[in-house]
Amino acid sequence: MKLGKLALSIALLGGLGAAGLTARNQFSKETKKSIPTVAVTMQTIERKVPAEGVLKAETATPIMTPRGRHRRLRIAWIQENGSQVKEGDIVIRFDREEFERNLTNGKDAQKSAEYKLAIERTRNRESQRTRERNAELARLDLKVAQDRRSDVDDEIFSRNELITSKIDRQLSEARVKHAGVSSKLDRSISQSKVKLLELENEAAKLAIGRAQDGLSRMEVKAPHDGIFVYESTRTQVGATVYRGQTIAKLPLTAAMEAEVFVLEADVKGLEEGSQASFIIESQPHTPYSATIKKIDTLAKPRHQDVPIQYFTITLALEATDTKVMKPGQRVRAEITLPALEGLVVPRQYVFQIDGDMVVFRENAGSFDTVKVKLGSGTPGLVVIEEGLSAGDNIASRDPFGEATDSGDKESESADPAEAQSP
Repeated sequence: MKLGKLALSIALLGGLGAAGLTARNQFSKETKKSIPTVAVTMQTIERKVPAEGVLKAETATPIMTPRGRHRRLRIAWIQENGSQVKEGDIVIRFDREEFERNLTNGKDAQKSAEYKLAIERTRNRESQRTRERNAELARLDLKVAQDRRSDVDDEIFSRNELITSKIDRQLSEARVKHAGVSSKLDRSISQSKVKLLELENEAAKLAIGRAQDGLSRMEVKAPHDGIFVYESTRTQVGATVYRGQTIAKLPLTAAMEAEVFVLEADVKGLEEGSQASFIIESQPHTPYSATIKKIDTLAKPRHQDVPIQYFTITLALEATDTKVMKPGQRVRAEITLPALEGLVVPRQYVFQIDGDMVVFRENAGSFDTVKVKLGSGTPGLVVIEEGLSAGDNIASRDPFGEATDSGDKESESADPAEAQSP
């Protein structure tokens, strides 16, 4: 009995499966009529790639931190971003506090060194006079001792007096010698002290010179007329900048170009020299012509938190309207690709099933599921490279899902889990 029930269940399941397959491949005339189709034909389509970006000058004068011994500066005041400036206008002021403090310290150090130097020179002169007096006294003592020795009669004076006289003479000679050596030594020490104080004075003068030079560079002036444009969004009052860093630019607005961004998926087929047109968002009714000047070799995201990749493309303008075009203005562009010829179908007639791109081709009152290979296209049309022939009719929706008679759902898939428009 159990084996009989199992066989009956398998038979029922097989019957249901066969019925399902039959239902998927057979349609009534009413169902077929409710599914719109389109004929596949050879067409030539024009392709235009959308892009957006900003205007910028072809060349610009960089506004940099001033050269000097400083390692970093702090911005105390800066011209407003995008403001019009004239040649000689002050565009940036840096914080002067550190340089003013260094200048005050340098002047104090110079005064101290000059005061010490004056004291040391005076002391040196007094010591020199003292040493000269001592040396002179020692020479006089020696002369007296020598004169006394010449007058002494060895037979008249006692032995003790003779020894005392000899000792006095030797002592005077030693004093004269010591006075000479001491004078030279004291003079050498005094000169060394003077040189050290002179070096200290020179170091103070250098510190004063550096501080004065730094203070003279605390204002940056515009080298020519133009529009003052920040180099970074982080440029602001209080920001720290470093030696040689570019803070802003002063574009030469006589020659402009556009920097636009194209989705990584749309860049195929673009090349230098391709034609383009663009509008300035503030002047939407005036189109301008351009050509591709440069295409970056690497795609990168425009925003840190958005992973979508874009190629940066530089457009050379056919002409620059200096009265209207300003650096930083937002633009919207269309880049024209070469015309494309092939079997063209509406993009919404192509579906995805289990990772494969498919269409549903009409075949003698039914529909076949056909895998296709897609080529290039536009947002609304796509080229079929393999899988279809001219004259084939394809369905606007998955015919094996729930059929509908309402026209607003004809282009939608009946079962989103199985068939999705790419």
